[in-house]
Amino acid sequence: MDPLRKDLKTGRWYFVKERKKRRGKKPRRKIGGLLTLVAILVLLILIIIKANSIAAFITEQIIIYNIEKRLTVRVRIDKVEANIYQDTVRLEGFRIISSNQISERPLFYCPEGEGRFYFRQLFRMKTVMDDMLFKEPLLFIERDGEGKWNLPKRKKYRKPRWFFIMLKAKVEDGKIIFKDGMITEEGLTTELREVRGEATNLSGRIPAGIEYNLTGNLYNTPLEAGGTIDSFREPFDFCLNLKVKDLDLLPFAPYQREITSCKLMRGKMDLEAELECEKNELDCMNRAVFKGLELQPLLGAKPSLIKVMGMGPATLATVLRDNEGKIRLNIPVKGDITDPDFKIGPALLKALIRAVQETIIGPFGSAAKLVFTKEGMSKIYLLPIEFVKGSARLAKGAITKLVDLSRLLIKYPATPLHIEGYVDPLSEKGLWKGTSLAQRRAKKVADYLIKEAKIPEEKIKLSAKEEKEKKRVELRIEE
Repeated sequence: MDPLRKDLKTGRWYFVKERKKRRGKKPRRKIGGLLTLVAILVLLILIIIKANSIAAFITEQIIIYNIEKRLTVRVRIDKVEANIYQDTVRLEGFRIISSNQISERPLFYCPEGEGRFYFRQLFRMKTVMDDMLFKEPLLFIERDGEGKWNLPKRKKYRKPRWFFIMLKAKVEDGKIIFKDGMITEEGLTTELREVRGEATNLSGRIPAGIEYNLTGNLYNTPLEAGGTIDSFREPFDFCLNLKVKDLDLLPFAPYQREITSCKLMRGKMDLEAELECEKNELDCMNRAVFKGLELQPLLGAKPSLIKVMGMGPATLATVLRDNEGKIRLNIPVKGDITDPDFKIGPALLKALIRAVQETIIGPFGSAAKLVFTKEGMSKIYLLPIEFVKGSARLAKGAITKLVDLSRLLIKYPATPLHIEGYVDPLSEKGLWKGTSLAQRRAKKVADYLIKEAKIPEEKIKLSAKEEKEKKRVELRIEE
């Protein structure tokens, strides 16, 4: 029964209803709330545990997307490990396959790489990587027999969805292999081992840009290189500075036989190369110093491609030496690297022949010069000896040409020599009968060379002609 109570203000009595105790209700609410909290915590723990796996998958897809779209290549990554709390990433089996792949070997392969990956930047649609370290990467640059390189082809690329920025990257114990199928049938393979480099400024620009410095070994010879790459696609824009000291030439012996028809016995080379390519136009200057170079002619070999003033490579290797026993050559190479007719081997050979000939005639510039053909080959042209009108007397400055010509033929003997005298049939008509004046002029030059250059008389051929506005003697080396 409910208790009876009196209200003191009104004096009225009323019954007070008792509230029934709800046993077990409070404990049930507490248990339910606790279970909910536990479930939420477990879910958060699972998300945290799986967060790195999810981040690794997202990271892999974004890296592949950026590189494939930017460089028009295919990218494969065997394994990605990411830590979103420390902003780190680790890659395994990272490879780039060019759209212009020649062999099954990838353009780039790196077994292991690690660095910083700023995951918070993903919310800003940016891919930012920093302090990347690539361990023992391999870059394989190959050219087939048709002249095609396995570099990515040019492709139009719209505004990127993601911005890719690599602030800094290092290479540790890398290797670069160049295989050129245009040098010989077997191809020339050059390996740069133990390459260590650093690349910066790989920004969101299209095309991307790299500044690099490399130190490595080329056949156990120290090598230094540096430069920039503004494009991995056509048109190519890059520059390279290369320095090699005391490079042993014997490993390259099989490739020089076709050019020199000689056996390389020994020799070393210092090389400084300055290479620039702007919109596919290559401009390269190679400063080479050959030391202790010794070539031995091979019996029954094909005629040498290098022949200057009647001398083969073995003779040239002797006469080109300076007082220190070294051969110093400046070898420029130019051309459009995308032109199917442009081949590194022939272009380098032509430049080498030019450099040899320029070295030979350099001190005798008043007596000879180089004349280059459309094919890029060159011939030594002996300058004419001028005479006074109507006489066999040398014109002013002609004696200097004869002195230099004598010195040139003494240092580089080339026989037989064809000497052709000319007379102007109009201005010199009546002064001498027929071509007798032209014959006297040719004879005067021949007598000088027989006396000063010690050229045997039987090795000189004389002739005479009449030709308008010519009062001189012309000389040709008959090979």
